[in-house]
Amino acid sequence: MLTGCSQVYPGSAQRDPGHDADTVNLALLDTGNYPTKPRDPLGNAEDAAAGAVLEGHRLAENVVFPFDVDKTLLKVGRMGTGVMRRPKAVGAYLESSGLAAAVEPHNYITGYAASANDAHAPDFNQNLYLQNAVLVFKTEADAAAAAAAMADASNTRTSAIDNNALTVTALTIPNHPETVARTWSQHFDLLNKTTYSVIAFTPRGRNVLVQRAISQQDTATATDLATRALDQQLPLIDRFTPTAPDQLVNLPKDPSGLIARMLLPDEDNRTVENGTYGPHGALVFQPDLLAAPALFNELGIDLLIEEDGFLTRAKDAASAERFLDSLAGTQAKSGWEDTDGVAGLPAARCMSKKPDSADGASQYWCAIPQDRFVLEMNAGQALVARQKLAAGYLMLTTS
Repeated sequence: MLTGCSQVYPGSAQRDPGHDADTVNLALLDTGNYPTKPRDPLGNAEDAAAGAVLEGHRLAENVVFPFDVDKTLLKVGRMGTGVMRRPKAVGAYLESSGLAAAVEPHNYITGYAASANDAHAPDFNQNLYLQNAVLVFKTEADAAAAAAAMADASNTRTSAIDNNALTVTALTIPNHPETVARTWSQHFDLLNKTTYSVIAFTPRGRNVLVQRAISQQDTATATDLATRALDQQLPLIDRFTPTAPDQLVNLPKDPSGLIARMLLPDEDNRTVENGTYGPHGALVFQPDLLAAPALFNELGIDLLIEEDGFLTRAKDAASAERFLDSLAGTQAKSGWEDTDGVAGLPAARCMSKKPDSADGASQYWCAIPQDRFVLEMNAGQALVARQKLAAGYLMLTTS
């Protein structure tokens, strides 16, 4: 890692006689109780369960996101986006416990789902919704059996309001005879609205491709959305090389070696999303989904790591600085305001956002470019955000 640090004096912080306001001053860094030295190499997954999560991170690079299909689908559904490491998670993410039971007997390995609705409406009052998912199984036969079982499980749907049975019918997806699909509708009296749902299952090699679309217009609109997602997903998943089931234990925990240089979330806050993503998988974490693909391409962004904070890698130092400028500019449009930076790190930027409601809490964000990288930290307290950034900077730059 490249460093550019001033001389460090023991004892109390004091200014270097050759002080340069644009140079890092380690003596001024307040790192709190956070680690400041990189860890030893993290090695391999060691067990299949851990390997399945790492495979899910790899898979994200080959899953079509809703905004790839329809540019109005910009409100990412956090409860329906991410790695599905167990059959139970499949049921939770796809909002059907019957699907979990359908997957369970068929040697499920991992999966990744991405969901979003149109950004101009609250979740419950959305006009258009799409979830696209890929599920990976041990063999092609397992995938084919799971797709059939999931379609059978979808023959029964109940109302989210009164738990009464809904009428489910079979549906043909145009130009995809291998796909099995179901459709149903539900009327919400209080809202005076009807939703039209489509769910489709396609076995493809060791994978099952799933599209779940909801429209407030009609079944044809939902069907068209699901079809377009499937049309894009087929060639993308064909470019994915799945790891052999018996080799999952050999997947590296830290392919780039950079996770060892990041703060880790504590066990209570660690999720299956923590890990390494390629340039496509990283898009879902970006604040401006419309601008991000072109920006990533222009700046050569090829990697993002989510641990306690985000680390993004660009093609060079100038591109990293431009990426940080873009992040700050996007946040400013969303109500974030500049605040004091981090003592000792003149290149760092910090912003805060006031709570959206009376019982809400303020949010704090600090970030810094370092060589090809941008390191970001978020926290509920300004001091914590600054301490984490200072500690994270040292982890990133210490030999």
